[in-house]
Parts: sequence; structure tokens; C-alpha cells
Amino acid sequence: MKRPALASTVVILAVLLGQATSHAAPQSNVEGTWLGTMRIPSGPELRLVLDIEIRSDGTLAVDLTSVDQGGSLPMDEATLKDNHLSLKIRTPEIVVEGELVEDGSTFDAEFAQGGGKFPVRFELVDEVPGFARPQRPKKPYPYGQEEVSYENKTAGIRIAGTLTKPRSQGSFPAVLLIAGSGPHSRNEVIGYHRTLHVLADHLTRQGFAVLRVDKRGVGGSTGDYWKANTEDLASDVLAGVEYLKTRADINKGHIGLIGHSEGGSIAAMVAARTSDVGFIVMMAGPGIPAAEILYYQDGAEVKAEGASDEKVAVTRRWWQQMYGVVNQERDNEIATKKIKELFADLSEPDKQLLGWSEGKLNYEAGRVTKAAYRYFLKFDPTPFLTKAKCPMLAMGGTKDCQVPSAKNLRGVQEILQSAGNYNCEIKELPGLNHMFQTAVTGAVSEYGKIEETIAPTALKTITEWMFSQTGR
Repeated sequence: MKRPALASTVVILAVLLGQATSHAAPQSNVEGTWLGTMRIPSGPELRLVLDIEIRSDGTLAVDLTSVDQGGSLPMDEATLKDNHLSLKIRTPEIVVEGELVEDGSTFDAEFAQGGGKFPVRFELVDEVPGFARPQRPKKPYPYGQEEVSYENKTAGIRIAGTLTKPRSQGSFPAVLLIAGSGPHSRNEVIGYHRTLHVLADHLTRQGFAVLRVDKRGVGGSTGDYWKANTEDLASDVLAGVEYLKTRADINKGHIGLIGHSEGGSIAAMVAARTSDVGFIVMMAGPGIPAAEILYYQDGAEVKAEGASDEKVAVTRRWWQQMYGVVNQERDNEIATKKIKELFADLSEPDKQLLGWSEGKLNYEAGRVTKAAYRYFLKFDPTPFLTKAKCPMLAMGGTKDCQVPSAKNLRGVQEILQSAGNYNCEIKELPGLNHMFQTAVTGAVSEYGKIEETIAPTALKTITEWMFSQTGR
């Protein structure tokens, strides 16, 4: 499990960037991968990628990636009219706008944010150099695809997503995919990998219907992600289960959930609320309290990057101090002030070991005081796993630097068996990281350097177990 809102965060011009929903009929030649370089005066050159897809309903979906910074988030709006392409992010206000020129393989754009405007020439490419993604699904797909939306009546919001299913007639076992922490689109783009898109493609080819959705406040979904905690997100997934039950092409007796990282917690919460969930796959979902996960993560991540034992100790100690402030002080402004005061009181050697700039301190202080983070700090999966009575597959990788795999899987098994649920399979996969890639160190910085999106052993484990649960 990642710290909330960390996965796929991109910092461009010191702001968070965030799939876009098109409001105009797109032209076919805009679909593809567009690569450009933004040159900032007295600053770095940033390679930016626009991945543009024309969905089955004719709308555009656009992911913006800063490949050098290792993060992606979806655009909020996209329009294409008479070769003029306009892409927008609502908060903060960012616009990428310009003209498709020459033979349609060049997009001359202007990137505008906070009063700054920077020219960027994007060119259509087969792939981003150094970022080959051989598992990324390519059209034409050998299955049906439908853009759907449904209401979470409790929250008063609509959730948008993509349902893929075999083209044959009948009702199919279905699974709803749940992304990890952060404001993810339906594809869960991390390290320029479309993790949930790859998983959905694989499972649909195996005969399952698969629903993947934008989180609330992201892409085509309404609401506000930043004001939501894990239980709020669980209510969105529950609404998805209710939606799948209304469809004649879905086997209502075989509706399951696959949750990655925090998504595993959400899956357990939903299964604890309804018996309509037929099975769960937890991909590095928590089986121990969040406090234990974070303590492990705070040290393991920097150690995987080659940090000394001294730096590991200082890093862990500093994060524990920050957590202590957040747990004790409910007022965000006061908590932020106290965190900055604590940082100022650190010894110079400790500050040097941490290597935090003022911008990094401001960012992290703001992040740990958000609703999702406050909730996560006190999270314990026991009550939810205890009430989840459906069959469960719990998976982990031995090179996971964000969740202590062996300890975490033991936790899942012990909780379930204590509650009388012995229909649980535990799988620790050798050599896989938190993203279930075949890894060298398991470091977060390695995710984008690995061409593999999901290891074949992980895909096989999930598929064979789902076959056993659905009788396929």
C-alpha cells in the first residue's frame, strides 16, 4: 500500500497535474502517443507525453505524463474541433492548447499555468524512447468495450468507467478493478504503466467481464477525491457492484473485486457490507495496521535506493514525528505549522541525510494532513476482513518495498481464519515488487524503468484462481 495520493503524482512547475472527457467528436488521426519537450527558462527540460485514446462512445481520453518525473494523471477536459486541440485540468488551472499541423503527426501547443506560458511541440510516436510497454493493449481489441456510468446515490455523485466483455452471447462472471491510493483514472497509470488496463485486457481475453472506473473527482467521475477517505471510496465500489447486478450480460452469482494496494482494503470493506461480492483478489492489500505498513515503507523505500543505515533510521524517525503531529492535532493549519517547527529543530546532519527542500517539506506537510491520509494513519483491516466471508486470494511480492509481504500475508490469513473463513489462498510471488513487476531492487523509482507492467506469473495466479471460483 502506498501512502495516500502518492501513486502517480506528477509535479510540473511545482503543482500537481492531474483522463479527459471529450465534448466534441474527435478526428481519428489524433489517437496515439504524442511526445514533446517543455523547456522552462532557468529550469529543467521536461519530456511530456499525451496518450490520447478515442473511446467506444467517440469521446477522448487523455493521460498527461511527465516521463522524467515518473508520474501521470488524467486530464479533465478535451475538445478537438477543426484540428484545434484543447486539454484542460480544472484544479490547478492548466491548459494545453494548440493546432494539429502538417500531416497530422505534429501538435504545436502552448502549456499555460499560473501566468506562465511555454511552447511545446508534440510529435506522434510509436513509443516513448526508453519507456517501451510491450503489454499495453493495442486496438483493435478482440472483445467488446462499453463506456458506462452509474450513480452513487449515498454520495450524490456519478462514477464513469469502461466495461469490457467477450463478444459472445450470454452472461459472464464479472470483476470490478480497484486502483491503489491516489486520484487514479480507470487505468491506474503508474511509472507510465497502465496497470489496470493491462489487467482488464488479460482477464477479458480469458472470458471475464471487467469494469474499471475513474475514482470520484477524476476524469469522467464527479465528486471530490481530496475530501474522501477509504470508506467513502468503498461506497463508490459498492455502487459499482449494484450497477453490475442490473445488467443481463453479467452473472450475478459471480461478481468479484480485485483491489491493488489500498484497493484491497476497499474490496474487503465492500465484501463486509454485502454478500453480493462472490470473491476478492487482494494485490498487496493490507493485512496489518497501517502504522506497521508505514514504518516498514518509510525505511524500505530509501534502503532500496541505496541509503545508509543511518539515513534509514533518520528517515523513519522523521516520519514518525510527522505522524505523531497529525494524530494529535486535528487542525490542519496548526498541524502544518508544528511539522515545520519540528523540521527546523532537526540537527543539520539529520536535515542533510533527509535531503528535503522547502518545497518538499511544504508538499509533504500538506499531504499528510489531508482527510485520506488522516484516515489511513489509524486504519486497521481487521474489522473488515473479519466480516468478509467470501473466498479470497491474497497476493504479495517478495521485493515489495511498500508493504512487508510475508508479514502482511500472514496477517490476512490469521484474521480470516480467526473469523472462520478458511477459503483463502495465500500467494507470495518471488522477485515481484509492489506493482507485481519482476524487479531488481523493488524501489519505487524502478517501476518506470521496468518494461513489464504485470509479471506473467501474477496474471496466471489471478486467472487460475478466478477460474476455480467461477467454474470456468
